[in-house]
Amino acid sequence: MAQITNENLNLADNTMQSKSASLSSSCSSSSYSIKTLNHQDADSHTDHIFVRVSINDQNLQVTSQTKKKPRSFKKNLAQKVMKFALDDLVWAAKQRVLSTLAKEVKDGLNYGFYLPPHQGRAGKFLDDWRKLREYSLSGPVAHLEFKYKKRVYKFVKINQKELKALNAKANCKKFADLVRANQTDKVARLLDKGLDPNFHTDLGETPLSVAVGLGEPKATIMALYNGGAHLDFRSRDSLTPMHRAALVGNDKAVKTLLDLGAYADVADHRALTPLFHAVLNASPVATIEHLLAAGANPTVKDDNNWQQVHHACKLGLADHLDHLVYYGCDLNAANNSGNTPLHLCAVHNQQSCARVLLVRGCAKHQTNLANQSAYECAVMAGNDQVAEIIREHTDAQTVTMKERPVCPNKRRSVYMSVEREWASCSSGSRSRSISSEAGSHKRLYSCIPNRLFVCIKPCRAVNVGEIDLCVGDRVEVVSVGDSGYWEGRRVSSGVQGWFKAECVQEVEASGRKSWLDALMSSWARVVVLQKGKKGFGFVLRGAKVTDEKFEPSVECPAMQF
Repeated sequence: MAQITNENLNLADNTMQSKSASLSSSCSSSSYSIKTLNHQDADSHTDHIFVRVSINDQNLQVTSQTKKKPRSFKKNLAQKVMKFALDDLVWAAKQRVLSTLAKEVKDGLNYGFYLPPHQGRAGKFLDDWRKLREYSLSGPVAHLEFKYKKRVYKFVKINQKELKALNAKANCKKFADLVRANQTDKVARLLDKGLDPNFHTDLGETPLSVAVGLGEPKATIMALYNGGAHLDFRSRDSLTPMHRAALVGNDKAVKTLLDLGAYADVADHRALTPLFHAVLNASPVATIEHLLAAGANPTVKDDNNWQQVHHACKLGLADHLDHLVYYGCDLNAANNSGNTPLHLCAVHNQQSCARVLLVRGCAKHQTNLANQSAYECAVMAGNDQVAEIIREHTDAQTVTMKERPVCPNKRRSVYMSVEREWASCSSGSRSRSISSEAGSHKRLYSCIPNRLFVCIKPCRAVNVGEIDLCVGDRVEVVSVGDSGYWEGRRVSSGVQGWFKAECVQEVEASGRKSWLDALMSSWARVVVLQKGKKGFGFVLRGAKVTDEKFEPSVECPAMQF
């Protein structure tokens, strides 16, 4: 047996001290590396976030990177950690999750991220058109659930069996019929029992998209919203209730949805917004005004690079065009054929829209891909009056808009405390009240000069600053205001004030001779007399009118030609 000496003990002590020193140095270096890593993570965390996405739906599958066959999320990949930028929209993050699935998901646009209850806050679905930064995603790795959008129940005790029976297909069909009949009382009663309003009818519509088509939709929309209906729950054709309201031109429904927090620029499966659908279907100007005032983008393009301004000029929507110009549309935007809005006015003979474009400063000499200007297109199409308007316009007649709209910089906060005031409507249902703004009319922008309108239905003054108009009164519009009101001057008396835009109609410039007619009138006429059996002469051929008394004029000197 080896004998332990003092030298061996000293050697052992020295060895232990050297090991402890090396261990402490390694620990310090490792702690330094950990601190450095954490500091880098903290810096990167300000721009990115790690999210643990849980998918509990058995029908959803994700592609495996190690195997060719897809494997179920529930069995193997119930959770997946993904890295997102904090400035990414929830919509973009949702598309990334959908792209990882093995096959296309049926009704995938109605899936969303669900934020579980945390720190006293109730669970909720994230709004697709907000940034991830706007939500309280706490922890080093945030947790979100990816599932189909349903009603988020806030009941203390939920009987799942009774809830399933209540949401049967027969009850959902009855509920949709009640919404269609605008029976707000009965709709609210079923919602109080726990019915989920996020479903599709036999026609592919949702209860909320049905409600936006009603004549007085405000009470029913608020009853559905307070009952758990999602504002971005889409119908079978991927249209949200905001799309449907803009498409049918229900400005009351659009205003109600915007007040409840709906996004004005929500996109469908073709990336088209409600404003695009509103212009395409010639919805009332009030609908366009609500969407633009809420921050809708006036330069959205379709697959053929047509913007809202192209469709407005094609359909002859001069008032819609005025609002689009005021909110910053591109007057010289070219589609896939290179045609500008002025080209479309020239081809479709839209004189009012052509005047608006020229006065607001569009480029009238811009050519399309066929190297044709708007003037040449008007001449080839035979639209002489539009060609004359384009030819006679000069740069001195251009009046650009000096006013600029004040659009909201950001939407309402997702955690803003909202006082839920329950007011009894005319039908007696309870719904969240929305305050209506009242006051004097706000002047948006100046109207283009020399536009005359005639009153087509009586308009009575209600508030201070408004004027009365009778049928047949001629009005010169001075400026365009909000809420569908214009400011104008009565031609007969010179009285100026506000009136409803729907009560007047523009008078086309008439009585002016076309420039082609003026040109032809200056030409020398040469008549060739043919020699016949009875000598030289010619035969007049034309129509004789004996029913009405004929009065010769310079333009029509005789009834035969």
